[in-house]
Amino acid sequence: RTNGSVFKITLATMLIALITNMIGSSMLLTAIVAGSLMRNVFKNNNLAPENLSRNIEDVGTMGAPVIPWNSNAIYCSQMLAVSPYAYFPYVFLAFFVPLFDLVYGATGFAIKKLKPEKLEGVETATKAI
Repeated sequence: RTNGSVFKITLATMLIALITNMIGSSMLLTAIVAGSLMRNVFKNNNLAPENLSRNIEDVGTMGAPVIPWNSNAIYCSQMLAVSPYAYFPYVFLAFFVPLFDLVYGATGFAIKKLKPEKLEGVETATKAI
């Protein structure tokens, strides 16, 4: 068991998701890589997998259209027939949602803890993967 700060774990997950999204240019790759890397950290700190999922979703999926070379940004810009930079002011949700994640991590609000009886199920699922 590591006694990491929930804020630090949240921030690390968000940074991994962002960097993976920038390198891989795909939100699907981001979900796989960030989830695989951070799964045990969340388990070891008794944090429910829903927290990991939310962090990846909020940065990996919501942030994908903000990265100009990401496949989602290319799709959005082609459908709108504008440059990715032209629609950035309208993608405010992608900028605000990660801030809420950081607030949740700092305050502990909406952070689900892993119950001892569920810990065994997570360990079993982890071994299966």
